[in-house]
Amino acid sequence: MREVLAELKAVGATWVQIDEPTLVMDLDSHKLKAFTEAYEQLEDALSGFSVIIETYFANLLAEAYKTIISLKGVFAIGLDLVCGDKTLELVKSLGFPSKKYLFVDVVNVVIFGPMISKLLSLPSKLLKALLAKKILEVNALAKALAGEKDEAFFSANAASQASRKSSPRVNDEALQKAAFTIRESEHHRDTPVTARLDAQISEEEYSKAMKKEINKVVKLQEDLDIDRKDMVEYFGEQLKGFAFFANGWVQSYGSRCVKPPIIYGADIPRVTDTQRVQRISKDQTLFEKGHAKNKCPIFNEKQVVRR
Repeated sequence: MREVLAELKAVGATWVQIDEPTLVMDLDSHKLKAFTEAYEQLEDALSGFSVIIETYFANLLAEAYKTIISLKGVFAIGLDLVCGDKTLELVKSLGFPSKKYLFVDVVNVVIFGPMISKLLSLPSKLLKALLAKKILEVNALAKALAGEKDEAFFSANAASQASRKSSPRVNDEALQKAAFTIRESEHHRDTPVTARLDAQISEEEYSKAMKKEINKVVKLQEDLDIDRKDMVEYFGEQLKGFAFFANGWVQSYGSRCVKPPIIYGADIPRVTDTQRVQRISKDQTLFEKGHAKNKCPIFNEKQVVRR
């Protein structure tokens, strides 16, 4: 970090933004202390910059908020008030330093698909419509702050939000009830990590077992002549709250194209293919057709961070 800051200073940079998404997690006190100590060690390197610390995608907990507003050498703090709607209550209840600037995210520009770069690959009409909508929202907020609030615009927006909250296509009552019954003990495993490590097989044994299972599954699908579509599309079709384009193909990587899902509904689990699985499976036709890359998560912005 020191080397990077020195290079930036050498080329004349005056502003530096440091993203700290880890702060939205449920961090222990010793981790928060280490975070503070790290910035104290960087205080001289940060000198001369206008430093912005940015968090996003979830709510800050109270202790993390206290930590971030107390950091020395920080010019401004960015908070996500779209996904982190409860963070605003911390600002109100705990206050905000008078000598620091506050940057807030208030317009939702979440893009579907595993990579934000897909924004540039969207069909041109859809991209233009999406950007036009966001520009209208930003413009309406700017006018409202200047005392020129467009009542009709905000009323229509409120009606749209209310419709979404009451729609059965978006809200799964059974799933929400199940989520609320999760106990604190269920966040932890009963078996200690030392016992789990002792029970693990070697890397070589694991790779051999995975190759055997992958070969079996690939042969089964080929024998049954199953249409092997993109894994993101496949999983989306099995879950609630997804919509798909009929012709909205976008480039994912290389020559591979997908029909990306639009997440509009209920909470869903995270699905991840690890680098290890990709490495083991790279010679299989199933994976050559795009079922796995290094990492391809499907997630909902409301996912519980600590899980």
